[in-house]
Amino acid sequence: MNKEWISTFNTGNKEIDSHHRELFKIANLLDQSIKTKDEKKALETIEFLEHYVIDHFKEEEDEMKKHHFEGLILHEMEHNTFRTKIIDIRTLYNTGTFKTHVLFKIRQFMDTLIKHILTVDVQLKSLK
Repeated sequence: MNKEWISTFNTGNKEIDSHHRELFKIANLLDQSIKTKDEKKALETIEFLEHYVIDHFKEEEDEMKKHHFEGLILHEMEHNTFRTKIIDIRTLYNTGTFKTHVLFKIRQFMDTLIKHILTVDVQLKSLK
C-alpha cells in the first residue's frame, strides 16, 4: 500500500492529523528502502513506530475519552494489537532475523496501521 496523504483523511484534530501525515511519509521512505535494499532504515522505522504506538495512540485515546467517543473500547483494543505487533517486530530485529524479512514485517504493520487510519481513525471527525 503506497498512499499519499489527502485531505479527506483528516480527522479534524491538527496534532493527530500531523502524526498521521508523518506515518505516511515514513511508509513511503520505507518503500524506498525496500526497493534499494537499504536495511539500515529498519531500525529507524522500528524506533519511530515504537514511539508512535505509545505517544500517538495515547493522544488519540485521551481525545476520545475527553469527548466520550462511543468506539473507544474497540479503538483501544486495536491500538493494543498494534503495540504487541511492534514489540514482535523489534524482537525479530534484535534476534538477528534476516533484515529483508524484518522490513517486510514492518511494511505489513504499516499497511495495517494505514488501513486503521483510513477506516477507523476517520471516525474521529465526529468528535467536534
